[in-house]
Amino acid sequence: PNVSYDEFTIRKIAVTVGKEQFLRLCVLKEARDQNKVWRETLNKMIKTGTPFGESDLDIRGEDIMAALNIPAGRQVGKIKRELLNICIKDPKQNKKDILTQHARNIFKDN
Repeated sequence: PNVSYDEFTIRKIAVTVGKEQFLRLCVLKEARDQNKVWRETLNKMIKTGTPFGESDLDIRGEDIMAALNIPAGRQVGKIKRELLNICIKDPKQNKKDILTQHARNIFKDN
């Protein structure tokens, strides 16, 4: 069956499998569906600087711990995962000062 995915879901898949594997998926998807949406999404992600992992974020765990005055642990990892999701949706958010504010909001909400 030909399943349609929204752009955020395609972006999440790309981040989950990585650039190279996602490119392979694009080739398979295009061959099967004659549809270039996945490859276009990948190209857009690369062009806009979408982070493909937590290590691509413009904030480190140490920055989060310092800003929130919290120790290393699962909470820092959870915040980083949420920050990655924010940046997958909007790569312009991947700036340390913006991410610090998002981290504070996430911390307050939890």
